[in-house]
Amino acid sequence: MKKIIRNTSLFILMFLSINTLGQKTVSKQTADAFSRLAVEYNGRISTIGTLARDFTQKITGKTEYNNYNAVQVFCGWLFFPQDWENEPMIHLKNKAIQKKLGVKNRLALTDFFYPEGAYRLPYLGLEMTDKSVVEADEKVNIILDVQRGRCLKIFPYNNKWLSLDDRLEDVQSEDTIFIANIIPLLAEQIYEGNEIEIQQIITKIAKFQTQRVNSKISVAKIKMETAYNKLNIVDIIFKINIIIALIAFIDLMFARIKSRKHNRIIKFLVALTVIVSFLWLTVMLVFRGWISGHLPMSNGYETMMFSSWIILLLSLILHKQEVFFTGGLFISGIALLVCYLSGLNPQMTNLVPVLQSPLLSIHVSLIIISYSLLAFLTFNSIISLLLKVITKEYIHDLKLTKTILLIAVLLLGCGIFVGAIWANNAWGRYWGWDPKEVWALITFLVYGIALYDKRLPFFREPFIFHIYMLLAFLTVLMTYFGVSIFLGGIHSY
Repeated sequence: MKKIIRNTSLFILMFLSINTLGQKTVSKQTADAFSRLAVEYNGRISTIGTLARDFTQKITGKTEYNNYNAVQVFCGWLFFPQDWENEPMIHLKNKAIQKKLGVKNRLALTDFFYPEGAYRLPYLGLEMTDKSVVEADEKVNIILDVQRGRCLKIFPYNNKWLSLDDRLEDVQSEDTIFIANIIPLLAEQIYEGNEIEIQQIITKIAKFQTQRVNSKISVAKIKMETAYNKLNIVDIIFKINIIIALIAFIDLMFARIKSRKHNRIIKFLVALTVIVSFLWLTVMLVFRGWISGHLPMSNGYETMMFSSWIILLLSLILHKQEVFFTGGLFISGIALLVCYLSGLNPQMTNLVPVLQSPLLSIHVSLIIISYSLLAFLTFNSIISLLLKVITKEYIHDLKLTKTILLIAVLLLGCGIFVGAIWANNAWGRYWGWDPKEVWALITFLVYGIALYDKRLPFFREPFIFHIYMLLAFLTVLMTYFGVSIFLGGIHSY
């Protein structure tokens, strides 16, 4: 009987989605209510809003599509799959796959299948283990999981969350009826456009979730995660920071050339942007840490966001130094730009046990602060050399710069030391000559040499020192990015 109810419900859902031609997705009102429902996602209790945001960004490369927000896109695939299968919205960087499939730009789901339904990707003559092919296959499977409701684990039962695709044989009869029929009922009301009924059904689902998991669903966390998704405007903040910083630098150079003061309006804009960006990042990091249940430094996205926060903090401390102040704004924008790039996945996941040690948080914090300071010094060297060419003089002596360098090197050394202790607890050895370990040590030694200006007097020359800072930063880039891209190692999770 339970199996019949289940199959009938899925049939109704599929039938309605095939035969509805008017509405491609839900209204924004429905999407907002639906986004607040809890869902088990990536090993933690999250919101459908977060799941939808990650889904849309994964498929399209953006958090919205054709004036539809992420939840509307997600609901479109869930409730109106036939209307979306021909939508060219799948973003792939690899042109070879597009060429093989006969598509020039973005791809639709139907491009990956032959008319009779067979999957085309294995028959294109491409290596299935190739990174771009794996990426394409992953996106197709994610879409299919949404279509089948497999990823929508919104029904808690016996310390387990069930999806629309799960078997219900072990579920109590009253819960079986609710789970099997509530989504088809919601779909029916969505097709008919009954907003009042839709809101009531979503409220019933939320009530069911609360009753089945008791205190495990935090209403405060649900609200905070919803707010986080709305406030997460990295793509806007990094553009503002970079543009304002560039304008300020141009004005600063002209001021140096013409021996006049820095424009007051531009100085005010820089100060306002730094303060607003710093406060925004502070809120986002606090939200992200509380939502995920760990310090927000577990992946590239989070560490770059934290790095941007550190740089802005340093800018506020050194606000009397115009170049440092403006330079910090520019570097923070670049760090947030890296967050925005598709190579850094902004998903929030539970940490594996080895990554839950407080030693790791200290290790990562020290390393990221050090790298942020080194990036700060690198940009300072660039500006110093440019101003030397233009105005024939350096902006300041090296005393403050070398003080910051000393702090950065000390923090890097401490970070490596704490990392070794954590490695012994995690893997039973202090040092394993892993590529990232080796390059962190190389970075430490390269920058440490510049501090020995008493024995190496040529470092007292501003020109040589700034050039050395530029070249030394290549080791930071290799340690942070290059190792992960070219060498790999056990530091990749």
